[in-house]
Amino acid sequence: MKNNHLKYKSAWLIGSSGEIGESFSKILSEYADKISLCDMKNSSEIINKGNNFWKIDCADDKQFKKFADESVVMFGSPDLMLLTAGYVFSSDLTNTSSNELDKIYSNNFKLVSIALKLFFEKCSKDVNIPKNIIVVSSNAGLEPRPNQPVYAAMKSAINSLVKSQAAMWGKYNIKINAIAPGTVVVNRNIVSLKKKYPDFPIDLSRPLGRISFPEDLHSICRFLLDQKLLMTGQILVIDGGSSLT
Repeated sequence: MKNNHLKYKSAWLIGSSGEIGESFSKILSEYADKISLCDMKNSSEIINKGNNFWKIDCADDKQFKKFADESVVMFGSPDLMLLTAGYVFSSDLTNTSSNELDKIYSNNFKLVSIALKLFFEKCSKDVNIPKNIIVVSSNAGLEPRPNQPVYAAMKSAINSLVKSQAAMWGKYNIKINAIAPGTVVVNRNIVSLKKKYPDFPIDLSRPLGRISFPEDLHSICRFLLDQKLLMTGQILVIDGGSSLT
């Protein structure tokens, strides 16, 4: 089927080697002419497609700036960024070490802040060019999480930052919205989820009856990628209703 939507000229995918990032990369080529990807580890699936990949620590401002500079030289100013990188950590506050506190902060809120700053620095300020930022956050930032208090606090901060920058950057024709999934099945958690849910991925305690996979986020991603979409500063919860219970 022929796609009739307008294409972005240059896109960044931050956190491209995680399962959500890899999943999003499969549809990104439909929406962008040139794609720059970065993450801490290689993804053979992404590399084999001939994409332009930078192996960096996305939470390191110097490494990220090098990626941003080189991407702009190669492909011009970015007009789209999908930000899927993050670090999930489960522990109550009293059992979270100082090193873990730093790691949770660096790989969530700091990373997102660096990416937003560099995207804004490098994107065109021409208001006639629509720019779009999509951040993958979490529904953890919208509800109490006694067993994930620091992680939830970082996601809450990210959600707040999305709203604030949407209000600040709208005059530059920059949209910024967040996707807030619940539990998503990835390599990191699939063993524990299968032990916890005998009928995995069925979980009847969730209103829509099952746990989600990265592909379940494709529809909302496509929705947000629409250049004509008149929406910004929104946190869209895609969790099968789990946050309702």
